[in-house]
Amino acid sequence: MNVRFVVTHLSHGSPGSFCRPYEMVKELARQNIISKILTPFSDDVQKISDVNIELSPKQPKITELKFCLRQY
Repeated sequence: MNVRFVVTHLSHGSPGSFCRPYEMVKELARQNIISKILTPFSDDVQKISDVNIELSPKQPKITELKFCLRQY
């Protein structure tokens, strides 16, 4: 199983919004479940090393998102 969390707040700007997924990723890793945090902030990616965290892909514009949804 793979679990991904998308965190849209900086770790120091909104501790509650970041700490919950952070702790869940740590617990899932302890249970051998592949998990990762995706964030648009490179600061967090550089600072945090004890969990899997990656820079999220570029956020699509609304028009691109509508096009992608229509394809499905």
